[in-house]
Amino acid sequence: MKVLKKLSILLALCIAAVLVLAACGPKGGGTTPTQKDEPQSEAQTEEITTKAAEPADTGYPEATLAGDTYTNEAINLKMKVPSTWTLYTKDQLASEYNGSATEPEIGESFYEAYALVEDAQFHENISIIVQNASEHTDTINAMGIKSFTELISEGIPEALEQAGATNIKYSLVDIDFPMDDYATIQSTCSLQGTDIFQRQVVFLVGNYLYSITATSFDEAGVNEILGFFSRVK
Repeated sequence: MKVLKKLSILLALCIAAVLVLAACGPKGGGTTPTQKDEPQSEAQTEEITTKAAEPADTGYPEATLAGDTYTNEAINLKMKVPSTWTLYTKDQLASEYNGSATEPEIGESFYEAYALVEDAQFHENISIIVQNASEHTDTINAMGIKSFTELISEGIPEALEQAGATNIKYSLVDIDFPMDDYATIQSTCSLQGTDIFQRQVVFLVGNYLYSITATSFDEAGVNEILGFFSRVK
C-alpha cells in the first residue's frame, strides 16, 4: 500500500531508534538515529502515487513536561515517572532530537517525551514519538488502527537489524492501556549480548499518529513502565 509506505517505515524505525538510545544512553556520542535524518533506500522513498484527501487540521495537541510528569490534556493521557527516572525537558528534546522544531511537520516524526532510568549499563526507557500524518489520516481511519499497526509491524525486523539487533521476534498483542482505540506491537531481540523486550503502543488522534515505546529486559519490566500512564481525567 504505497500511500502508507513512509508512515510504515518511519514508525518501524521508532523501535530501532529507542533501542539504540537504550544501549547508548541519552548522549550516545551523537550516533542515535532520528526519524528526520534516517537514510532510506530508493524502494523505501518511492513516491506516493495515491493520496487520501487531507483532513482539516485539528491542531497539534501539545503536551507539557514538568518535573517527573508528562501531561497531554488534549488526548487525555498522563505519564508520571518514578524518582529514579529522568524525564527530558522540552529544551533537552529540542536540542538533542528535534532541532528548533516545536511540533512535527507534515510527514515527519517528533520526540514529544523521553524518559530513562540511569542505574544500569543498558537503560530502560520510554519514548513518545508523534508523526504528523495529516496526508493519510483518512486512509488510516478507513483501515482501522489495528490493521494499520499490523502493516507497519512488517518493517520491524529490518529496522532492528539496522540497529544491530539479532534473534528478533515480534507480534501484535492485546494489553490494557488508558486509550480508547489503540494497537500494540511486542518485540524481543538481543543487542550487545543483552536480551531486550519492547512494547510499542500505536494510536491516532486527529492528524497525529502516536508511538509509545517501552524498553526493558523482560515483560514484567515493560508492564511496569507502561503502568506509568493514566488518563488525565
